[in-house]
Amino acid sequence: MNSMQELSARLQQVERANRRMKVFGGLGLALCLAGFVAPKVCDVVTGERLVLHDERGRTRVSIDAYHTEQPAVQFQSSTGKLVGSLAVNDEGVASLTLFDSKGIKRGTYQWGNEPQTETQPAPLKKTDSVSMAR
Repeated sequence: MNSMQELSARLQQVERANRRMKVFGGLGLALCLAGFVAPKVCDVVTGERLVLHDERGRTRVSIDAYHTEQPAVQFQSSTGKLVGSLAVNDEGVASLTLFDSKGIKRGTYQWGNEPQTETQPAPLKKTDSVSMAR
């Protein structure tokens, strides 16, 4: 009889463990399915200024819209000097300004403000005509 009681106790223990496994397995499956059904969330980063640093902590690229009429992306050299600036104004004119190592402006390139040119009319075609006099 002692072995029957031990067998019965072990069977009850296995059945309890089986029930727990079913409950936790069902919850895990429900959480996994909820993850697939959940809507995707789009993260948005907002701010007035974004600054990217190199491995030494020096500012290399900055996007600035703080107290400025014309937001710009600015590029700095490894020494911290401004070497380039990319901006677009309210009229949609984009400009790229390049500076040398001393900070002197070396050139500005603009896109979007090209002057309107008149298109050349197509040349008149001569019609071939043959006349015969008698």
